[in-house]
Amino acid sequence: MKPGVRPPRVVIDTNLVLSALVFAQGRLTRLRQAWQADCMQLLVSRETAAELIRTLGYPKF
Repeated sequence: MKPGVRPPRVVIDTNLVLSALVFAQGRLTRLRQAWQADCMQLLVSRETAAELIRTLGYPKF
């Protein structure tokens, strides 16, 4: 990202966030890499954040 250029704002749902974090390889690898490299600004609603926290508390996670 060029200096002074703001990364695009991206809104994604809970399933995409979980898949990008849980699966090391797959179709969301590029999404996770862009997120980690600060090439986008991830936006979530309070409801989505609460759902993500609740889901991560399930036994399989």
